[in-house]
Amino acid sequence: MRLVASSRSPALTSGRGDWFRSVSEFVETFAEALVIVLVVSFLSLGWHTGIVVALSVPLVLAIVLLVMYATGLDLHRITLGALIIALGLLVDDAIIAIEMMVVKMEQGWDRARAATFAWTSTAFPTLVTAAGFLPVGFAKSTCAGYRGGPRTRPSATRH
Repeated sequence: MRLVASSRSPALTSGRGDWFRSVSEFVETFAEALVIVLVVSFLSLGWHTGIVVALSVPLVLAIVLLVMYATGLDLHRITLGALIIALGLLVDDAIIAIEMMVVKMEQGWDRARAATFAWTSTAFPTLVTAAGFLPVGFAKSTCAGYRGGPRTRPSATRH
């Protein structure tokens, strides 16, 4: 994965300075959001449950960056936006699943049964939410190139 602006990227029309600013703003915003999520998780969910949420974010982010590197995807504004959306879904789903497991365990369920119930209850709504973003990937536009599909150049508008 390259951390430099690519000249072939349609998202980088205004130069490398904007790209580096976008990446640094993403990292700064991500760090702030992670701290807020961790504090809220620890305060509202407790230490043990908060640890699960706290570990899921950096672990998944590391895996995503490794997959991006392995597949040759660069960091662009579009991939940064996708990371933001994905991390939001991840944190939301992790908190909901953990809360659901805690409630079921307080009702006397064992861990495996509570985890299975949490998974089956949250998997479908998560897939429906993710499916809402599929049209972006299949659109014949400059965005489609980031999923490996055909790109089209934006047409010039005439006045």
